[in-house]
Amino acid sequence: VFMLPRQYFLTTCGSHALAYHTPMQKVIRRNSALLLFGDIFSFIIGLFITLTLRYGALPSQYLFIVHAIPFGALMSLWAAVFFITGLYDTHIPLIRRDTPALILKAQVLNMLLAALFFFVFPVGITPKTILALYLIISTTLIVCWRLFVFPVIQRGSMTRAVIVASGEEAKKVSQALNCNAQFRCVCTEVIDIHRYASTALL
Repeated sequence: VFMLPRQYFLTTCGSHALAYHTPMQKVIRRNSALLLFGDIFSFIIGLFITLTLRYGALPSQYLFIVHAIPFGALMSLWAAVFFITGLYDTHIPLIRRDTPALILKAQVLNMLLAALFFFVFPVGITPKTILALYLIISTTLIVCWRLFVFPVIQRGSMTRAVIVASGEEAKKVSQALNCNAQFRCVCTEVIDIHRYASTALL
């Protein structure tokens, strides 16, 4: 039995699947919900900025609503694409330099789905230029949100972790925890189980 202070959680890896205990599970759920909220907000602000640039002036209430209705329906689909591509799997290590590329891939797919949507369903608008602008603006906003704003919001007390494992997988987990602020967790020690004759000695 491992007795750790409340601010700790214990995870094992190697030949076993990672086991996140209650504190880490709460962090994962909270982070995923916060990321989703920020993404949706970025989608909405991105639409407003896109319409402003497209028409050279702040969009009227009518113009914004006409576009917000179909785009609002698409936002749920776009969030599902983000989920499928793993952008809400905050328990999976995602290096900061890989985030923009993954978001861009998801966004290109989202715009293709949007183009298909507007082609199949006559909603009264054919936003070809708007979709191109929206791809650039919304992607930029989401990347900035995830790389710069989200980590600032997540600052605060950090959960300390002890990893009981061996091999390269243990090192990768430790590096992922220490290099990704969104986990709000820092690995304080990696215990190599191969150094002990029995796990009972731990």
